[in-house]
Amino acid sequence: MSITVALILGMLGMIVLILVPIFLVAILTSQSRKRKRKNIINKLPSNVEFYAPMRINSERKNNAFFKFTSFECSGILYAHEGKLFFRGTKKQFELLEFNLDKVSIYWIGVQAQNGALQWFSIKGSDKGNFYFNLDTGMTIFNFSKSGETTKGIYEKIMNMKLKENIDDIGKV
Repeated sequence: MSITVALILGMLGMIVLILVPIFLVAILTSQSRKRKRKNIINKLPSNVEFYAPMRINSERKNNAFFKFTSFECSGILYAHEGKLFFRGTKKQFELLEFNLDKVSIYWIGVQAQNGALQWFSIKGSDKGNFYFNLDTGMTIFNFSKSGETTKGIYEKIMNMKLKENIDDIGKV
């Protein structure tokens, strides 16, 4: 066997030794998030207007320059009785409530420091400002069977907010 072939095989072996564990961790964490989200979905009220698997960042985490992951927690964002709720898989995000008439919602788009992911923010809740993007699984690509996107979720929420504002016109 020539030295060139041995070097090529050695390089391929090193690449496999590096990539296999990375993909294995990504697959296992993605499956874990799916199981946890399924448990959350099973506990949602029966008459939610919509729900979506989302990732969340607090303002501190979102604005940090160095980070290991692009999001703090995953969970379910859902609409119920004119409010938004987020139920996360971590204690600090166990249940967040957003009153649509008291919060501001902004489209952020792609943030370089948070990977090639699209984000929107909800600002003005009692617990701080939060950033959301659709949980697409183990990759940044949207392979969602529902065809849902972060922008689509943002637009649903903005339509709900608009409806809440219109419904409140003329009320004292």
